[in-house]
Amino acid sequence: MAVARLEQVKTLSRLKAMVAMNDFDIVRFGEENKYSLATKDLNSCHAVIIVSRKAAILAHIAPNAPDNVRNQYPTSMAWITYKINQVVQCFTSNKGYFENQGPGGIVVYGIFNNEVALPDQLKLIAATVQNKMQLAVKGASYKILEIQDSRGQNKGVVLIEGVAIGQLPHIWVEDRQVPVPQAASARTATASSSK
Repeated sequence: MAVARLEQVKTLSRLKAMVAMNDFDIVRFGEENKYSLATKDLNSCHAVIIVSRKAAILAHIAPNAPDNVRNQYPTSMAWITYKINQVVQCFTSNKGYFENQGPGGIVVYGIFNNEVALPDQLKLIAATVQNKMQLAVKGASYKILEIQDSRGQNKGVVLIEGVAIGQLPHIWVEDRQVPVPQAASARTATASSSK
């Protein structure tokens, strides 16, 4: 479903960016007639989604630093801390688009052999979203594929599909729509994860 929705968003020229691995972007709904962000090829990576009625942020974070910066971030937790703090900085710089606009966060994470993959990274990301951004956070999972597994067209796709200024966007993780968490039900991603 996410790929079909993504193709429709592209056809309507409403997609601001396909977010690459280890990158992030923000879309301010309606700016240059753009309303959506997407990423693809998650297969052990995390995606971080921050949304409101005016804007959305999407980050695609690999579990380890790429080779060209591995000496600066020698551990996976150092890398995750660096990347999630970039998202916090983007959120803080654009806070006016999120304050009093029904903001919430979703952390997309992998499941491998029926268990949360990289649970320490997930906890760090969810705690950072909850504590530094003061947002309700929810988890949404996807299955990590092994080499021999067949990859369907929706595998590893995340789409933030904005519809209009003043409305919360639709969030797609692979073929599932994921509701945006509301502040009244703030929980950590691991407590509210959907496997």
